[in-house]
Amino acid sequence: MDPDGSFSIHRSQQQQFDLDRYVCIASYPIGEIYLEPYDRGQWEALYDYWVAEFLPCLASNGFEVADPPTKETFLAAPEAWHPVGDRGLRDQLSAAEAQGRISSSNEFLAEVCSVSPGESVLYPEQSTP
Repeated sequence: MDPDGSFSIHRSQQQQFDLDRYVCIASYPIGEIYLEPYDRGQWEALYDYWVAEFLPCLASNGFEVADPPTKETFLAAPEAWHPVGDRGLRDQLSAAEAQGRISSSNEFLAEVCSVSPGESVLYPEQSTP
């Protein structure tokens, strides 16, 4: 795993990864809406959630968080900032895991301070019956 939370595959394993990914997607198809890039409304909802919910949750759990960009700056280039992409936060999460304060970074970011506002916020049109 790379420091920003993404992952890299060694070129010697790329062919196997591509095959495994193909088999996984064929077995568990991804809905078309999840393959489309976010629109402005989704980016706004994500930013609002991160600033109002996610970052305060991290702070209330003892993590130091950097100030986010302004909403306007974020919306001008939304892929340029992700609160979990901050190296300092990743280091803090790793340290908390090593100290036993959290069981795992991934579990913490999914269950305690969820990095995602959920489908009902990002895809509200899909949530109505």
